[in-house]
Amino acid sequence: MSRWLFLGIAVIANIITNFSLRAAVKSLDQTSPYSIILGLVQSPAAWIGGVGSVMLLISFMAAIRVLSLSTSYAILTALAICLIAIIESAVFGETVSAQKLAGLGLAITGVALVATS
Repeated sequence: MSRWLFLGIAVIANIITNFSLRAAVKSLDQTSPYSIILGLVQSPAAWIGGVGSVMLLISFMAAIRVLSLSTSYAILTALAICLIAIIESAVFGETVSAQKLAGLGLAITGVALVATS
């Protein structure tokens, strides 16, 4: 049970990290390297992304202690990609093309095949 819990936490941390870092980068003043570094240090979104990265690392390390790396990584990556696409579409109004849906379907199918082999 805990092995799936750690993997679930890793997926959620991955999503939090990606959206937080996206928000941090969009708000940066990119006029100089100094302003970029200062903007990141002062950005709450960048700090949330950093904490999410640490959560991702710790929970993924816990998951791969009891699950195979190929299964864990495939599930983590595919679920994060699919959930990010769904959230991005629902919250930010990103368009989801038929090609993107087909790719997400292939990712889910691939994970199912890897996880059951």
